[in-house]
Amino acid sequence: MKRIIFILISISMILTSCTVLGKKDDMKSVITSIEQENTNKESTENGVNKETGITQGKQAPDFTLYDIEGNEVKLSDYRGKKVLLNFFGVWCIWCTREMPGFMKVYNEYRDKNIELLVVDYNDSLDVVTEYLKENSFGIKPVMDTDGKVSQLFAIRGFPTTFIIDEDGIIKRVHAGYMEEDMLRSIINEL
Repeated sequence: MKRIIFILISISMILTSCTVLGKKDDMKSVITSIEQENTNKESTENGVNKETGITQGKQAPDFTLYDIEGNEVKLSDYRGKKVLLNFFGVWCIWCTREMPGFMKVYNEYRDKNIELLVVDYNDSLDVVTEYLKENSFGIKPVMDTDGKVSQLFAIRGFPTTFIIDEDGIIKRVHAGYMEEDMLRSIINEL
């Protein structure tokens, strides 16, 4: 009985948030994903994903992606600055709702050695370009078209934000929508 309740709650949470499942997955694949996730919980211990080692207090893995203008961007390019690393999808309603607040807070703190790096997950350049025309947030995301960087960071849902210090150490990980005040509070703790 507990398992059925857990599955029903999990399904409702998945259906109300943005996840890596995509738009076309049917209910059977959702249930399979939940069962797989329950099995995979054994692969995490003390908040550390054993497959990737991603956790607070550890060095953020470097990556190279390209922005919407074709410029190469590496996470290590931001060494010496605090980084708000936000994993995002144009299809994710919570990502879209979160971004105006992120931009507002980022603009308040940008002259305090803070950078915002938005990683778009699995969208084509055309889709992202059109999205940015319709939603002028002032961001220039880097494109994770094959999803490998999102996998590297063990992203399970969108949006997910990593707060990284000047030395490249992950100080905070937040999965899900983040209010402006919470983001300010986290930045002020750094």
